[in-house]
Amino acid sequence: MSSNRIFRTLLVAAGFGLLVVLIAPTAQAATDSASLSVNMTIPGNCQISGSTLAFPVYNTNDLDALAASTTFAVQCTVDTTVSVDFGGNRNRTMRNGTSSLTYQVSEVAGGPALGQFGDRIDGVSVAGNVATDVPIVGTIPPGQPTLAGTYTDTVLMTLTF
Repeated sequence: MSSNRIFRTLLVAAGFGLLVVLIAPTAQAATDSASLSVNMTIPGNCQISGSTLAFPVYNTNDLDALAASTTFAVQCTVDTTVSVDFGGNRNRTMRNGTSSLTYQVSEVAGGPALGQFGDRIDGVSVAGNVATDVPIVGTIPPGQPTLAGTYTDTVLMTLTF
């Protein structure tokens, strides 16, 4: 084959290749858009965690009232102010079988007893998602005749928020 003929063959092949490229459809990426809605609800919810009010040893011959204190925790999902109601009577009773001891609970030492309707701790400020300790004080009046043993009671605390 002559070089002229090879040149023409290559020229025809190149032209044909160029023609294929020019008439072939061009591939393009297709796109589409949509919106994503995002939401979340944080309920105004609070929880109260109980505690134990443990008195020291009671002596019936003591002339002074016996006091003990503790805290209970309140936690809410958002910043809020709560109230804590104490069920039962102002004069509460711990029991050991048939023997009993009366006592009272209050917000502060020497404060009014909590227990009847309207007796509550008001205005406790709680920061969202942070446990807030609330103090409580118990007092046993002196001079109650008792038997040896363990005396117990349960106080229902109701949280209003």
